[in-house]
Amino acid sequence: MDNKLLSFNIFRQINNELRDYFGSRISISGKKTGSSLIRYLSKKNSVYSYNQAETISIIDMYWNSKFSSGERDDQNRQKLFMNVGKFRSEVGSKQTDIDAKNFLFYPEDYASTVGAWLMQQEFKNYTKDTYFGELINECVENFPKYGTIVLKKVGKKLEFVPLQTLRNDQSARDLNSASYVIEEHPDMSFKEISDMKKNGWNIGNFTLPFGQTTTVYERTGTVPLKYLNELNDVSNEGVSDDKVVDAIVICTIDKTPRSKKNLEQGHTFYAKEISDRPYREAHWSKQHGRWLGVGEMENQIPNQVAKNVIVNILKNAFEWSSKRIFQSQDDGVANNIAREVKDGDVLLIEPNGEIKQVDMAARFSMEAQQMMNEWEKNSDQKSFTYEVATGEALPSGTPFRLGVVLSNAANNYFALKREKLGILLKKAVLDFLIPDFIKKAISGKSTVLVNADMPGYEVLRKAAEDYTVSQVLRSSILSGKLIDMNLIKQLINPIQIANQLFIKRPADFYNNIKTKFDLTITGEATDIEKKITSLTTLYQILQARGDPRAEAVLERVLALSGENISSFGVVPPPLVPGIPPTAAPRVNVNVAGKEEPKSSLAIPETTQTEGSK
Repeated sequence: MDNKLLSFNIFRQINNELRDYFGSRISISGKKTGSSLIRYLSKKNSVYSYNQAETISIIDMYWNSKFSSGERDDQNRQKLFMNVGKFRSEVGSKQTDIDAKNFLFYPEDYASTVGAWLMQQEFKNYTKDTYFGELINECVENFPKYGTIVLKKVGKKLEFVPLQTLRNDQSARDLNSASYVIEEHPDMSFKEISDMKKNGWNIGNFTLPFGQTTTVYERTGTVPLKYLNELNDVSNEGVSDDKVVDAIVICTIDKTPRSKKNLEQGHTFYAKEISDRPYREAHWSKQHGRWLGVGEMENQIPNQVAKNVIVNILKNAFEWSSKRIFQSQDDGVANNIAREVKDGDVLLIEPNGEIKQVDMAARFSMEAQQMMNEWEKNSDQKSFTYEVATGEALPSGTPFRLGVVLSNAANNYFALKREKLGILLKKAVLDFLIPDFIKKAISGKSTVLVNADMPGYEVLRKAAEDYTVSQVLRSSILSGKLIDMNLIKQLINPIQIANQLFIKRPADFYNNIKTKFDLTITGEATDIEKKITSLTTLYQILQARGDPRAEAVLERVLALSGENISSFGVVPPPLVPGIPPTAAPRVNVNVAGKEEPKSSLAIPETTQTEGSK
């Protein structure tokens, strides 16, 4: 779409926001009023300032054990980098790990157990098709590293947004309230841009010389409604000049001379008003006054600097102490004993001109090691990476009680971080994935293969048996040919040793999904553990009394945890006399369907006639 010159220039606006992001620093502590500084606990006129781009750059360099000041010192000596943050960041990832299996559909009533289990299997297949597990792993790895992760809905999928390509209002509370959020897509070729026509991009007369690439900017923020209408050829009649809306604008920006800064131009590919921004975020540790969270790498920056200083001082000291230097008052002694004196040579030394070795020993190594240990201890305290969290053995002589206290402290710390990550994933899944998944599930039929070794097989097999019996009995009643129930069960018996079930789900099976099922990751929405505890107590009481309802309560407990009794082994039913156990390789079952069952268990007409007699 061709852009018309308006008072609002999106290209100038993006350039100004990029300059603000890279060039400005925000004040975290202290407050300036003109040239004066208001502080309450200090007389120093210093302010803690911060820049998001600079912080992310330092994190990347420290993660890769690189100095921001270069790899050599002022005497051209190689500097050593002893990384203290990467290990603790990876420990945080291990302790907050979440898998796709943590996404659990649980029944809200006992009658929904089979349906919840079936939806769990379908959602598992759905996440495999969309590579959702890889997305979770990327979130787990980067959460403690940067302190912030961002997920974005693109089409019907979730995508991970690298912070290196994100430019946003540095002091924003969150991305939904930020004045601007810009994603840079560098090095896009003309073919890549042309392929975006399927996503609604208007290429228009945009061209690129062969072999060249350009940077595409995707901006989410407020724009004047009149400007948006102009771009989309919509009438502005009755629209106020100060009316602004939230919109996504995707464009390129031409390089213009400095003398024409107010005439920035480019090409807009996409512009659309939105009601909800497509971002969801989580922060490892939040610092008020800035958007970016504080992760383990940034948390360890002072410790990293101190450790590197001590290590390099010791390195230089050991390098000097390894040298052998001598002194003498005799001018006739060789200048370099190692090079000029040979084995067996006799040195002529004047009176009082003895040769002495210069003492080059490093006498502060013990103090330096003690200081390194203190910083190491401080690093563990900051990140809760005690031996109980890393899997190392506790130091000899550590009291057992202290080990328990440290273990509880570390577990509680990482449980909080894992809950933050779980809330983000749950929110993103419920807001972005589940609507598409449910829509796909409701709009068409589906077939789920269940093998005999899968948890839940026995429950579904029993449900399939009951369903088949009811359908056969119904058909016999409607046809006027009554059949003995015992005969039906004898003829149905081979289903008990079938090794596969093909569950054919009708399209309307999940119509009441919102009232029957929920999605939980960490249990923060519903206290499932409390339910399980209560039901377990009830089960023990009923079992002690010999109450037959105990088994139903046990199945309910297992259903809340995503399991069922069949996962612990299938008890073979007793054989019916006179009926040989012929194995059926697989059974087709319609779940809650209206069609007649199609399976190898169909009862022959002759058998039904004899049974009716």
